[in-house]
Amino acid sequence: MSWDQYIDYLIEKTTDSSGTVHCNRMCIIGISDGNPWNTTLHPKVLLPTANERVRISQAYQSENMQSFQSGGIYIEKTRFQYINYSIGRLLGKAKKKCIVMFPSKSAILIARTTKNGDPGLVADELVALAKYLESLGY
Repeated sequence: MSWDQYIDYLIEKTTDSSGTVHCNRMCIIGISDGNPWNTTLHPKVLLPTANERVRISQAYQSENMQSFQSGGIYIEKTRFQYINYSIGRLLGKAKKKCIVMFPSKSAILIARTTKNGDPGLVADELVALAKYLESLGY
């Protein structure tokens, strides 16, 4: 099994009936260490730096998003302004793109919207995918 298949799955699930794509990049990292679960070969994989992944995993382990509130959320060296955190779902915004995160039992799923993409749709599908992975023991 390749974790990369979930990138394609999420992009497909966040494409609306008119064909508008709302999510164009995604990755899965370990909640305990921030290590990537996806390969770097997929053309749509989101590639946070090692420091960014560790910072995200530490925030989720401690359930403390204070550092994101004060310093922003960095993904691929882009600063996303913290918007909110609710029941595991973290939302940030940079210009016309958003970043959405949600944990499963052992992973953190991270997705980026397209320019003007619907973060609510992406969040809903990301949460559903995380819950599915939890049902499989992840």
